[in-house]
Amino acid sequence: MSAAIYAWFYLLGEGADPAPNPFELRLQLARDFYNCGLAQSLVSPGVTNGAVSIKNGQREMVIAPAEMHVDASALPWSMDKFVEFVMADVYSVHGLSVRNRNRV
Repeated sequence: MSAAIYAWFYLLGEGADPAPNPFELRLQLARDFYNCGLAQSLVSPGVTNGAVSIKNGQREMVIAPAEMHVDASALPWSMDKFVEFVMADVYSVHGLSVRNRNRV
């Protein structure tokens, strides 16, 4: 969760510096740190299939615990319509081959 918080401040925090360039490697790394850190902090202890628990509560961090509040009012669907949420990076894609197209 710490990585997600620090990455959020870099990506969206209010500061004196200008916003990062979207094509800059540091922004892409911060985005990946945010996504992975947030997803890992939502996994319940003992879960091995990548299912995350999106609910209010305290998350333990190295420095101090962080309180998380979920506001689902902006979502187009009700949260009770979903069985579970699974992190996208736990999936493996097999069977696709590289297909190069050359225009003449």
